[in-house]
Amino acid sequence: MKQRILLALILLAATPAAVARAQTSTWELGLHGGAIHHDVFDETDTDLTVGARLARYTAGGWGFGARMDFADAGERTLEATPVDVRLLHYAAEIDKSFPSRGRTRATLGAGLGGATVSYDGLPDVGDRTETSLMVPVSAGLKFMNRAAGPSWGLAFGARDEMVFLDDRNPLGNPRDSKVAHRIRGTAGLSFYFGGGTKVRNEARPLATPAPRTDDAADRDRENEARARSLAEIREKIYFDFDRSEIKSPYRETLQRKAEAMRALPDVEVVIEGHADERGSIEYNLALGERRAKAASDYLADLGIDRDRMSIVSYGEERPALQGSGEAVWSQNRRAEFVPSEN
Repeated sequence: MKQRILLALILLAATPAAVARAQTSTWELGLHGGAIHHDVFDETDTDLTVGARLARYTAGGWGFGARMDFADAGERTLEATPVDVRLLHYAAEIDKSFPSRGRTRATLGAGLGGATVSYDGLPDVGDRTETSLMVPVSAGLKFMNRAAGPSWGLAFGARDEMVFLDDRNPLGNPRDSKVAHRIRGTAGLSFYFGGGTKVRNEARPLATPAPRTDDAADRDRENEARARSLAEIREKIYFDFDRSEIKSPYRETLQRKAEAMRALPDVEVVIEGHADERGSIEYNLALGERRAKAASDYLADLGIDRDRMSIVSYGEERPALQGSGEAVWSQNRRAEFVPSEN
C-alpha cells in the first residue's frame, strides 16, 4: 500500500509536464556520475553513483522531467553478518533555468519521488527491500558547446535528497533519525534536441491561383497583382536589441501588409519571431515569441482576423546572417511572414 501511495504522489508531481507541451522548446537527456554521502543503519559513508535524467524545457526556462540514480553501497557488517546494500533513488522533478549570457546557465530545482534500499543477507531476516518517500532539492551549472542551438554540454549538480524513514530499520531497531539527508554530487554530459515553439495552424504551400477569367491579359494582371500582394506580406520587419515593440518605420510596413491581406482573403500567414545570438536559448525563444505576437496584435488592430494568423518563435536558431557584430545582429532581430493559401 505504501508503495502505491508513493507512486501516485510521483505521478501527481509529474502532471505539470503535460501543461508545458504547448510551449516547450528543448529536450535534454543527461547521463551523470558522482558520489553520494549517506547513512545506512546510521553509519555514514560515501559511495560512487551513476544515473540518468530526461527533461523538457519551456521557452521560459522551466524544466519538467524524471531522474533515476543508483549506488552500490557495498558490504556492511551487521551483528557479525556481512550485508550487501544498494540504493536506488528516483523522482519527478521541476527546475528553473536562469537566463545568462554566452553558453552558461544555472538551475535550481525540487521534486518528489522514492528512495529504495535493497539489503541482501540481513541477520534473521534475509533479503529485504525498504522504500521511503524522498524530496530532493538541487542546484546546478551547465556549460553548453555553443550558445545558439547547442547539441551537448557539461552539467554539474549538487542535491540534498531528504528521505523520510520509518521509525525502525529493517532489523527492527529504533532509528537515530526519521529524516535522512543524502547528499549527492554529480558531473556528466547532457544532450539537447528539439526546439522551436509549436505553430497553431500548419502552413500549407501556396497553390497556383485558379484563373478568374478566360482572357489571358486579365489573368496576367490578376497574377501580377497577387504576386505584388504576396511580396508585401513577405516583407520583414526588424527590432531593436532586447525589444519587441513595433518601430515607427515598420508600422507603415504592417499597414501595407494588412491591405495586401484584405486583397487576398484566401491567404493565411505564419509570423516567425527571431532574435540575435546574445542571451540564453530560453530567453531568445521567449523574445522571438513576443516579437511575433507584437506583429500579430498590430495586424489584428488593423482589422485582420486573428484566425488568419499563427505565430512561432525560433529564437536564435535560424539567423538570417552568420557571424557577430551589430551589422549582423540587426538583421537577425526580425519577424518574418510566411503566407499560405487557405
